[in-house]
Amino acid sequence: MNNTGAIVDQAQWPVLGAGQSLARVTDGDPTFFWIDPSPTPGYGNSVSTDALKINEVAYGAADRQFVELYNASPVSTRTLAGYALRNSVSSANGLAFRFTRKIYPLDYAVIDFSSLSDDGYTFSEVFGAGGLTAAGDFLALENSTGAVVDWAVWQSGTAYTLYNYRAAKVSAGNFAPAGASSSIARGPAEGSDTGSDTADFSVSAYATPVSRNNDAGAAAANTLVYPVNTSAPQFLARTFPVTLALGTSSGGAGNNILFQRTGGAADPESPHLYRMEDMGFDLTSTAQQSAQQTGLTFYDQDGAPLVSSAVYRVTFNSAAGAASAPLIELGTATYYAGVHGVSVSSSAPAWMNDASRAGVLKLQVANNNPAGFNPVQLATVAFSLYDSGLAPLTQQQVRDLFEAVMLVADSASGLPGIYEPGIDVSTLSYVPMNSILVDANGLSTMTVGSAWLAAASVPAASTGTFFIVLESTADASDRSPSVFRAGFSPVRATVLDGPGTLAQEFAPAAAANTDAVTLISPAQPPPGTSWPYALPAAAATESPVSYYTNEGDTAVSSAVYVASADGYLRAIKKDGTFKWSYATAPLSPIRTSPNAVVEGADVVIYFADDNGDVYKVRDDETSAGLVWKRAVGSPVRSNVMCADLSCTGPNIYFGVNDNTVRCLAKSDGSPCSGWTFAAAITAPVSGTISIDDRDTIKTGWVGLADGKVVALQTADGASPTSLITGGPIESSPYLDARYADANNVIYFTSTDGKLYARVSSNLSVMPAGWTADYPPAGAAPIHTSPSVTFSGTKYIFFGDDDGRLHKVDATGASAPGWPLQAGGAIRSSPVWVPGSAVGIAQNYVYFGCDDGYVYAFDADTGTRRAGWPVATGGPVRADLVVDPDDRTIKVGSTDGKTYTLYIGP
Repeated sequence: MNNTGAIVDQAQWPVLGAGQSLARVTDGDPTFFWIDPSPTPGYGNSVSTDALKINEVAYGAADRQFVELYNASPVSTRTLAGYALRNSVSSANGLAFRFTRKIYPLDYAVIDFSSLSDDGYTFSEVFGAGGLTAAGDFLALENSTGAVVDWAVWQSGTAYTLYNYRAAKVSAGNFAPAGASSSIARGPAEGSDTGSDTADFSVSAYATPVSRNNDAGAAAANTLVYPVNTSAPQFLARTFPVTLALGTSSGGAGNNILFQRTGGAADPESPHLYRMEDMGFDLTSTAQQSAQQTGLTFYDQDGAPLVSSAVYRVTFNSAAGAASAPLIELGTATYYAGVHGVSVSSSAPAWMNDASRAGVLKLQVANNNPAGFNPVQLATVAFSLYDSGLAPLTQQQVRDLFEAVMLVADSASGLPGIYEPGIDVSTLSYVPMNSILVDANGLSTMTVGSAWLAAASVPAASTGTFFIVLESTADASDRSPSVFRAGFSPVRATVLDGPGTLAQEFAPAAAANTDAVTLISPAQPPPGTSWPYALPAAAATESPVSYYTNEGDTAVSSAVYVASADGYLRAIKKDGTFKWSYATAPLSPIRTSPNAVVEGADVVIYFADDNGDVYKVRDDETSAGLVWKRAVGSPVRSNVMCADLSCTGPNIYFGVNDNTVRCLAKSDGSPCSGWTFAAAITAPVSGTISIDDRDTIKTGWVGLADGKVVALQTADGASPTSLITGGPIESSPYLDARYADANNVIYFTSTDGKLYARVSSNLSVMPAGWTADYPPAGAAPIHTSPSVTFSGTKYIFFGDDDGRLHKVDATGASAPGWPLQAGGAIRSSPVWVPGSAVGIAQNYVYFGCDDGYVYAFDADTGTRRAGWPVATGGPVRADLVVDPDDRTIKVGSTDGKTYTLYIGP
């Protein structure tokens, strides 16, 4: 009232909370009020001089809501410390969304659904459970004093949010459209303000956060190369590029990239706004250009980085004069700042053959991205070559020793983590001799041959294995020095992100140097032959070969018989050339050793396959003729054996995977009369049955996959005795049967790491003098069969998975100076060869190894035989076969080749 008592103004207010007021929308506004959670007693409710404008509002779907602010000043860059936004819900609840943002002249800032206020409130905690209300709401922008610097209201129907002087909600009069599915935006220019929301705001064709509202999308389109322009999920590495080509020269405001968190790890600083010029882009150029970013140090215009494991919606904007390019929006981009790992270990052999390849260093690249994220690629490695004393080799010395150096990926087939020249053929980098370069420190660098090579990639959440491989020259062993070492430090590797192809950070493990590697001239095949014989690409030999030497007893020429995993039995002439092949039907892998025997004027071969078929075929010189075939109903992995060395008996014996041992008649393959399936056979037979069919014995012994050794009577299959070991038996028993004695000693090994000796007639009894199984506590698993000397002092040889060749005497004690160490697991049973059998003085023991070599050591002294070991192209797991007729050993390798090596004088 005035001094006369007349009412000059009046107002009623709704229920207010502490710290709230009912305030006129603008000072002196006669019509509209709102609840103000930031009262301004003694100074203005609003100011009209602030150049900040609420420029665009998206109030639709909760995960699309944003408030775009525009700085209409052409000169002032401002930091909006203490500014706040409020709507009808927040005002009623006594809240405002307080924020700090940097905003450049004639440019933008944004608050959105992912934002967290300066005092820790989420967007929905301030503006309401669903955010802004599409049917009707208002937004007021306040400065740090609480004064409103701009506001906008939208409504439909009776969805009123403003009050009149009687505290009743009323229509705003001039209001912007409600219910827009995209956004409402100022026009006809950025920041346009006539004072009427009806005139200033219209529904946009599509939302344009931090970009022009007017003439949006009218400029030439940009081309985004990386990240990929797709709505499909994608992943950004710790360091990633942004690669694009602008459609037209740009300038001024609205050239930016917006990251809005939509899921994953919390990001209290979202959204992130980056100006392209701050990232290093030339806005005047339309050429493709790229900017490298490391997310954890990729600071937006407010000084905040991305957060690892957060998921973002990414929008790319550019403006050219009075128009903007069509925005590019990536639906889901997950940033992950994981650090990968690179480690190295020596994989070098102690001896390397001339004209061979050896993986000397094993590199492992750990992709520590979560499963499904980006792969990484090994791109470069730099390694060093030294002499035995670690003095750097000169470039000429390196070229004298090596035909080539290469970087090779470990194959998914074959043995993991072991270089297999015939199997690991994915060569990522190949440097021939004339191109090998080393510096004064012996350092040489290899680069992967193409920008993105699949074989060099490592999928997320996995570890890839690679080898630095050296190929020796044909006369390397004659050079000086002929002994070398190699070294590698993981810090000298480069690891790239998959699609981004930028170098990534990784944690390097310790450097490693190999031990000395001695180059040797290896033992050779017999002169004038074509060995090794290469099987077709899909074939591999897993079992011992068999051979026949013509001594005038038949008209059949000498041959080596090779069974392979491709389902073929092949006959190879003794000179290493092809004779014939025989296909199983249906074609099925053959994992048993062919058993070639003379029957009358014929040479016949017994074998069995994974289909459960047992064959007897005849060598017809140019082909194989089927004599008979018998189905036993389950895979056969146990070699088909005769009852005696000359195979003069009427029957053959073998184990079947259905937990039986079978006896068939040699004549027609029919089951042996009276044969029973012993209950003692409780698991598949692992190796070959060992038989003594002499009249006073007539017993066979087998090892089982459940760790049992079982004796069977050859007449009826009944089991008189058995013994259980501490692990599965993957080998064949060896019967020391120089004399026909029921109490002969039988030796067998187990994967429990022990060599056993038992009395053959009672497997629970140790033989005299055998004090304990060797070694008493067990050691590495043993998959090899024992080999026992048969002249002089008795010794038993076997190999284990730690690559040790053991020599044990008849008491169970290790021979002095043994075991000897090979370069990998020994799965090929050693064979002791007396020198007298091949025309030399020394006795040697030969065996294959998982490192791809065939070894020979003096059985008496343990010294390495000159020219050995001999390299093959893959692990040698088949047992060696000695052919004293031509003084050779024969063995198949997993590289698909069959080798014949001369062991005579």
